[in-house]
Amino acid sequence: MNEKVYRVLEFDKIKEMTAQKAISPMARKDIGEIVPVFEEHKIRDMLAETDEAVSVIMHKGALPLGGLRDVKRSARYAEKGGVLSMGELLDIMTSLRVARETLEFMKDDAFSDPDSLHHIKGYMEVINPEKRLEDHIDSCIESEETMRDTASPLLHDIRRRITRQREAARDRINAMVSSNTNKELLADAVVTMRDGRFVIPVKQENRAKFPGIIHDRSATGATLFIEPQSVVNINNEIRELELKEREEINRILAELSREENRLLPDGIDYLSITGLRVEARQKLQEIRPLSIGQAGRISGVSPSDIAVLLIWLSQHEKGE
Repeated sequence: MNEKVYRVLEFDKIKEMTAQKAISPMARKDIGEIVPVFEEHKIRDMLAETDEAVSVIMHKGALPLGGLRDVKRSARYAEKGGVLSMGELLDIMTSLRVARETLEFMKDDAFSDPDSLHHIKGYMEVINPEKRLEDHIDSCIESEETMRDTASPLLHDIRRRITRQREAARDRINAMVSSNTNKELLADAVVTMRDGRFVIPVKQENRAKFPGIIHDRSATGATLFIEPQSVVNINNEIRELELKEREEINRILAELSREENRLLPDGIDYLSITGLRVEARQKLQEIRPLSIGQAGRISGVSPSDIAVLLIWLSQHEKGE
């Protein structure tokens, strides 16, 4: 069919109108690449798929596909050893949730007939829910910018220490600001922040009475923003803890990024691994998965079994 016929039929306009109904960027992309099909058997198959989809919608409503993300690029990057951002991991978690909910949506007695929904069931069979990975990401990441305190015991401890040190610094500097002795020496009785440090506004002529580090000055130069020496050490400790916090966050992101593709060594005797449930031992010993991700998809292997397997793998890698 030539371009003139496409224009007469307004084929591009039809695709644009259809794309507006798509609920994911992948669907919109696929719609944009649609071309007419002329082989009769392909046409019949596609019409049958459409009939099945209409049957599902009429029986149960639209599939729960809202929130589906295109995570192929992130998955490939993680496979190559890259560390994903919190936003990328949240997209993966959302897509895993959509996959799981779609499979649950399709579990219906009305669809139990082997001859019903032949085409759609074929698509369902290639979906592998990863509830363990979904839950792990959710337990670690709160938003695109925030990792949960519960992501690891070390992160929780570091943040607790940061909070304690900030309170100590704030109490000490507030005492200086509220002191009657210092009222006439300060430009204002307030505590502000400069470069993540607590500072007080000191009149220029009183600089010598407040030993510490100057972080800023007012436009006129009449006021200096000084970090008192008495809180410098506390602020230094806070900065060191913040660096440790960032390191731990990066470690957790790296762990989440590689968890799916973490390989299991050959020759594991799953029957001898303490902590695995009997059913999990037997299934793992029989199927012998290549990676943690594959192990998590085996029916009968629970998230707690995967946790035991991860601990065993870490000890094995350390030679313990």
